[in-house]
Amino acid sequence: MRYVPMAIFVIAFTFLITGYLRFNLNRAFPQTAKSRWPFWLLDVVVLGLVFLGRERTIVGTLSQRYLSYAVYLLYVFLLVFFAYGVFVEFFILLRRLFPETYERELSSVRRRMIFFVLLAIGLFTVCVGMYSMQDVAVTTFELHSPKISRPTRVVQLSDLHFSSIIDERFARKIVRLTNSQNPDLIVMTGDYVDPGVISPDKVTEEMNKLEAPLGKYAISGNHEFYTGYLAAMEFIEKNGFITLRNEKAEVGRNIVLFGVDDKLAEDFPVDHFVPEAALLSESRSENYNIFLKHRPEIEGGSERRFDLMLSGHTHGGQIFPLAIAAAIVNEYFIGRYTLDNGSTVFVSKGAGAWGPPIRFAASPEIIVIDLLP
Repeated sequence: MRYVPMAIFVIAFTFLITGYLRFNLNRAFPQTAKSRWPFWLLDVVVLGLVFLGRERTIVGTLSQRYLSYAVYLLYVFLLVFFAYGVFVEFFILLRRLFPETYERELSSVRRRMIFFVLLAIGLFTVCVGMYSMQDVAVTTFELHSPKISRPTRVVQLSDLHFSSIIDERFARKIVRLTNSQNPDLIVMTGDYVDPGVISPDKVTEEMNKLEAPLGKYAISGNHEFYTGYLAAMEFIEKNGFITLRNEKAEVGRNIVLFGVDDKLAEDFPVDHFVPEAALLSESRSENYNIFLKHRPEIEGGSERRFDLMLSGHTHGGQIFPLAIAAAIVNEYFIGRYTLDNGSTVFVSKGAGAWGPPIRFAASPEIIVIDLLP
């Protein structure tokens, strides 16, 4: 029952975007209005989303993979078609303010041109986005602090989203990229796994090849709770990470990690949940305190308790133009932010993708931070 309102919203919104495509087809090609049944096939995506959204375990099947690809790619196309179409309809509506200059309704020829332009944009986004998903960038920053006893390289992984689509081949790429940076410390800031991983043992085998002398640490994201918190955290630990469940860890070189569960822990039966403020109250000013928190949100006063906060969650919007909405709702969206007290926040775009294996104008990344004296 927890996800019923969201499911209703998704289904209603899906009918809206499929309906908009049907509307454009009927306006561009009036003869199609007589044949309704082919357009009903578009609504099959609704049933697919319901299936993909139902409660499942970490382990998936090949049939889920094939369905995921079909549904997600179709849904992204429809969503992009609709998003750009909203702007088009807005300008068409503005034309009605000038009835002496513009006709009230566009001709079918002009509607046909609009349809093909939106069609091209949607297909371009899907194709280029699938290609961009494979090109994981390495973003490097330097931070100086007198608290750092010796140069230390930290690699931040975030939002890997192992799933029915993202598998051991992606894990192999992440391991190769990460190890090539020669990190001293690796941290993973949530959303490591989604339901339906086809070959979890193979993912585990690859991710255990990550190497860092100061250790590999991970926290939960919101998707760990969607997947099943205990099973997800156990999977992360099998992959070679030490999980910080509202805990701190002294990793050496005067560096202390503080890891907090995603705020969904307040709605799930999670043992030993500790509020952010209470956890950070254990920080000491002489240490270099790194705060791992999935969502880039800072509770009042917390910034005085850490030197560096590492987050993910936003995906950089993942798919433009949806990124516009993500940028509006997130105060800390992507990249580096310096707070008034001198603390630093990094928000990773993440290396994987939630849902469709598509990244458009929001390239995936791993972050490398060189901590220097």
